[in-house]
Amino acid sequence: MVDMNYAEKFFCRAMAQGWVSGGLIEKHPLLPGHDLFTFEEGNFCLRDFWCGNDDKSAGTTVIEFKSTPIWVMHYGGRYPKFAIPFLKRVLARQYQEGIFEGGRGPDGIIDLPASEMVYRNKIYDGRFTHFSGMEEITSADNETKLIGFHEYFGLWLLD
Repeated sequence: MVDMNYAEKFFCRAMAQGWVSGGLIEKHPLLPGHDLFTFEEGNFCLRDFWCGNDDKSAGTTVIEFKSTPIWVMHYGGRYPKFAIPFLKRVLARQYQEGIFEGGRGPDGIIDLPASEMVYRNKIYDGRFTHFSGMEEITSADNETKLIGFHEYFGLWLLD
């Protein structure tokens, strides 16, 4: 039996070491044009792989237990390059605090100090077992001006 609470905390620990922190990213060996981050801890392994063109991107994150997939998240959307450092800061803070709210940033609105952008996460369902939502970054001086977004969804694959 797999401990789902452990898997949820493992997700946050792994993601805090990945893309948001500049962790070791490699080219995916089987999917040309995809980047891959892998994090292992005991019998658990997280693989986060994504691809993109210009400002559009899409990816999948999978948690495996003893090489069996037990959890998955899919995400995709668009962010211009200038918004990426802000997005990384928001997501890194969430992962470092060990909080799972739909697998992305915090529920609600985040305006980091000295930033010209605002992060908003609209979580439709935020449980680790089944989740979906849409995050977006808007201009701090005009919150109706959309800078970028990602839609996401995922679920626990075990009964």
